[in-house]
Amino acid sequence: MSPISKIASLTVGTLACASVSSLGAIVIDDYSSAFNYTYGSASQLPPTGGVVGLNSTNDGYGAGRTGLNLDLSSVLNENFELVVRRGTNTHNTNWLQLKIIDLEGQNRTVRFNVSSLPGPTDPFVTLVSVHTLNGAAFGNPIGSDPSDFNPDKITGYELQGTYGGLNSNSSTVSLQLDALQVVPEPASAMTLGVLGALGLIRRRRVS
Repeated sequence: MSPISKIASLTVGTLACASVSSLGAIVIDDYSSAFNYTYGSASQLPPTGGVVGLNSTNDGYGAGRTGLNLDLSSVLNENFELVVRRGTNTHNTNWLQLKIIDLEGQNRTVRFNVSSLPGPTDPFVTLVSVHTLNGAAFGNPIGSDPSDFNPDKITGYELQGTYGGLNSNSSTVSLQLDALQVVPEPASAMTLGVLGALGLIRRRRVS
């Protein structure tokens, strides 16, 4: 992973520097392997040097999906980080969605502002999501009802590009992905940092 700067995606077209420590980060994907599959207009490039390419053409529908085995109940109020730069195809999309899926198929969705990214040979940047799981853009509520979202039983995620009307049907996605993670608040980060040093916190991806 080679993040050079961290960027908080605040509003459409607005990027601001962020100073979020990655100590003890829970790595959701390090992109040493491809997505399990893509659907709709989305396609992917095989991983090269820990980077996966994700492209989506202009039909307004497409995503990459991967299976997981994670407990995210300790990071409900934390922002997700995506280490990324532009791909080699045309990219004119404002928003990218991260859909987190639980064992029962319930989900919560957060968004990244991807309207301004460095070029395909420039240093990677780290985008910070504008939502948390507790304050998701949309999705099932978190609670005790069987139909609620269960953050302790995460079994997959999707990166959705021009999807479901979020961007116009003429939008296209072209990204190079280096890492996807969530960073705990500072007090928890110290504990997770120790666990990480012991090899207890790591990417848990299901093939």
